Amino acid sequence: MVELGIRKIYLTLLMAVVMAVVSCSRNTGALDCLKVLGECSELGTVEYTCAMKFKNTPTKYEGIKPGPRVILYSADAYLKAGVKLDDISKVRVDVSLDGRSVTVTLPQPVILEYRLEPKDVEKEFEKVGFFRWRFTAEEKLAIRKKAEEELLAQVEGDNPRIGILAEARSNASSELTLLLKATGKYDFVAVNFAGDEEAL
Repeated sequence: MVELGIRKIYLTLLMAVVMAVVSCSRNTGALDCLKVLGECSELGTVEYTCAMKFKNTPTKYEGIKPGPRVILYSADAYLKAGVKLDDISKVRVDVSLDGRSVTVTLPQPVILEYRLEPKDVEKEFEKVGFFRWRFTAEEKLAIRKKAEEELLAQVEGDNPRIGILAEARSNASSELTLLLKATGKYDFVAVNFAGDEEAL
């Protein structure tokens, strides 16, 4: 069982993207800008710290044994999400006939990094009855692994409780729109994400 408190660390407009804007002169087209973006590894990056509380889940068999057997942990997990641009071939560009409008389709944002370090996990409570076995190192590791799985399910599931991927989408769209408009070549910029059409 996992309880969460989300603390956003910061949103970051990558320095590489800022440099890309500077590198694109007013006469440079979208493809040239995307070549510059291809040198960047990430776009729309957002980072969260998730304050977690998690404990063991007693099995049905354990429930019939006398005495308590409970352990409770707290921890800070680190999440980083964004759009990966290491494969520029996954980016699609459509320019209008008059050359004044451009539509860019990016890969979906993903979790770029996830960390739950042992040093950030603190045992808050443990109570084991006289007739019960103490928690083994293997059980404690399994409890932590299950908490990690539950956390990621709340990020990447169909109905996520943690909106880090949605925020990464918004950031990537805003950053790329600014980047392409900075070239002075486009009056209209649209940013889509691969697979959105199938989801409709």
